[in-house]
Amino acid sequence: MAETIKIDGLDQFVRNLRKIDNDLPKTLRVGFNDAAKLVVDYAQSRVPHKSGKAAKSIRATSTRSMVRVSEGGGRARPTLPPKSNHGM
Repeated sequence: MAETIKIDGLDQFVRNLRKIDNDLPKTLRVGFNDAAKLVVDYAQSRVPHKSGKAAKSIRATSTRSMVRVSEGGGRARPTLPPKSNHGM
């Protein structure tokens, strides 16, 4: 089950950071990655580990204004339980 957390005003905040210093939004992205790593670690610990491929398929991707944790793809998807029953 996909959950979305939206932060009101984040887009404006990122634009204002860019006005101060063009590299500041990249620093924010690093923070997003750190937060997503907590979710990835939690999810990986709850996936069955027959070959480890399913757990390794859980990953975070980010941009300057959002982060996404996704799973599956390739050979990993058949070993994952149905999306509605990930136990999270």
